[in-house]
Amino acid sequence: MIITRALSITNFVIAGSALSFQLKKEHLRVLQAVESKVQQTRDTAVLEESRNSVRGLLGNLAAWKA
Repeated sequence: MIITRALSITNFVIAGSALSFQLKKEHLRVLQAVESKVQQTRDTAVLEESRNSVRGLLGNLAAWKA
């Protein structure tokens, strides 16, 4: 019983450690994706291009509605 419990605790520690490494890796990936999006929105050319495309869509909708 003691050996079984020791193996169970060891298995739990190893699994917990592996999960923490996996979560850390995923967290860093998400942070990089968010940082990339922030950099894109700071770029005025990309931001202006997005605005123009949204304005174009709205203009097309107004012509369709009339």
